[in-house]
Amino acid sequence: MEKKDFRSLLTDLIPLVRCKHMMGGNPAENENQHLVSQFYEAWLHLASDVLSQSGLENAAIKSRLRNFTDVLACTDVIEVLTICQDAASILMDGSADTYSGFKDRLLVLHPVAVYSIPGLLSPVSKLLAVFFEHADVKAVSLRPVLQFLRFGKKLSFKAIGLEVKAIASYLETEDRLSTVSYDPEIPLIKGMNQIMRCWLNGLSFKNLVPSHGTGSVAEGKLTMYEKYKRLNADTYLRVVFQEQLPEFFPCGFEMNLVRESRTIFVPKTFSKLRTISMEPTAIQYFQQGVMKRLYHYIDCHPYLGRRVQLRDQSQNRNMARQGSIDNSLSTIDLSAASDTVAWALVKGVFAGTPLLKWLYATRSKTTKLPTGDSIALKKFAPMGSALCFPIECLIFSAVVEYTTQKWCTLHNQAKPDYTVYGDDLVIPSHLSGEIIEALESLGFVVNKDKSFCNGPFRESCGGDYYEGVDVSSLYYRLPAFRSKSIAPEVYAAICSTINLCVERDLPILRGFLLDLIVKMKPYFSSRTTESPSLYSPCPTNFHVSQKWDENWQLWLGKFCTVSSRPVKRVTDDGEKIAYFVRLSQMAERNSQIISDQPVSDITLHGSTIRLGWMRREVDGLVARPPISARG
Repeated sequence: MEKKDFRSLLTDLIPLVRCKHMMGGNPAENENQHLVSQFYEAWLHLASDVLSQSGLENAAIKSRLRNFTDVLACTDVIEVLTICQDAASILMDGSADTYSGFKDRLLVLHPVAVYSIPGLLSPVSKLLAVFFEHADVKAVSLRPVLQFLRFGKKLSFKAIGLEVKAIASYLETEDRLSTVSYDPEIPLIKGMNQIMRCWLNGLSFKNLVPSHGTGSVAEGKLTMYEKYKRLNADTYLRVVFQEQLPEFFPCGFEMNLVRESRTIFVPKTFSKLRTISMEPTAIQYFQQGVMKRLYHYIDCHPYLGRRVQLRDQSQNRNMARQGSIDNSLSTIDLSAASDTVAWALVKGVFAGTPLLKWLYATRSKTTKLPTGDSIALKKFAPMGSALCFPIECLIFSAVVEYTTQKWCTLHNQAKPDYTVYGDDLVIPSHLSGEIIEALESLGFVVNKDKSFCNGPFRESCGGDYYEGVDVSSLYYRLPAFRSKSIAPEVYAAICSTINLCVERDLPILRGFLLDLIVKMKPYFSSRTTESPSLYSPCPTNFHVSQKWDENWQLWLGKFCTVSSRPVKRVTDDGEKIAYFVRLSQMAERNSQIISDQPVSDITLHGSTIRLGWMRREVDGLVARPPISARG
């Protein structure tokens, strides 16, 4: 079918998915209803992209799209998404050898969906048959299938009862940590401590420079100015900084710090929430300084820096790809990893290192849940603490290092490679059993659905590989929006998704999304790194009016852009704080370069994000002046 034929067909089908939808057995509320309708429209266009690659006749393509649409119109949204995710899991874990076996497994998981599953999978049924029947093209056929099945995995719904489950799970994890033994004399913990002492032997916090992050804190969403005005301290900070402590408070401080964070839950997938901790202002201020020093130390460490790359996920993805080719490496994913790093474990592993006292000084002791209840924390720190990520990286690396050292000594073998990025571990396949056992003995839970030790599939840090072929998916992450009043962040997200459609060869979906914003006059560029521009190999930008600029000797056009404008206010201590921030920034630089920018231009009071206009060179045109401008 031609692209215009798909558009004509979809024009007839789209009204069918704008009906009232059910979610979890209840009618979808207004915002969720709008989000589902927009997602289903995009999904229909994605299904058209997939079907266009299947080699089917036009009549068969039309029939399959209609069957798919009928299922979307009459089936519970959560059931539809769950069936698709389960189908993707079966394909990735290799638990089905035949197409019929795949369908049987799916029906066992969803017996009441016996009539809806065939229609739901109809856009990819031919590709599924090819995947199971032709071994030489498995990876090529799997990529569009996974793209179709996982497109809605990251949908973010409002108020569908997930927070109650998340709080219960959070409390259950806290209770479970108290049942695990973290005796520092246990061989595993003792060995990890010896490794950590060796790794962190040269770590120093001399001339530490704290700073504020950009996120919210326990006291709320504060500007940088408000954060500096609310800084306070306690005995822990006095012990580690001693007489240097007053130097970090440009507006003075009081010794009244309450070490209580605030826990919230934000969407992770359509069926699961992610835990986020908002730390007290003073604690996150000093966490940032410790984090930056720790990052720099790990980056420069000759051994640790090759295995833990805190700023780069590509090493994990490259090694995951290699594992999918030769099965030499396994990928391990942990469930709620940051919530299961126990404080007792951290104290045992980091005992005797220069880092431990700084972890004491920058940790919240209690947290307030969305219910209003405060609980004492048995975990080290949830996600949201600036030290959560590097500490869990070091903990997991020490587990892998201890296990590999033990195996190498026993078998007199060279140490194999591994890499750790957060809770994504890429480890030697022949040691996966021992490493998983060690992790579980420390209270960690291995996510069996996202861990791959056998077969041709591997997944790590957003990279999915099957027999060495990248089968990663594009996820629909757009919030519900109105086409007549698109917010700046939604506009930027649509532009990003359009560019990803180019990477993944989804022209029909790209065209659908482009229609949403083309009237806003987006900028097309041949450079993929510009944002929020739209990538085009040969941009012309004929959709905007153009004007010859005599001064620059260029054709210029007026394009839509997302701009940030600092909020300016005259406040007490504003200049003092701005000057302090500038000095702190200079102290962090390896080479002292003094900026010409005045200190008052530092954004202390936040900024406003808005859609605006800017004039840019019109790419793709020959820079030829109009006749009237030629000599």
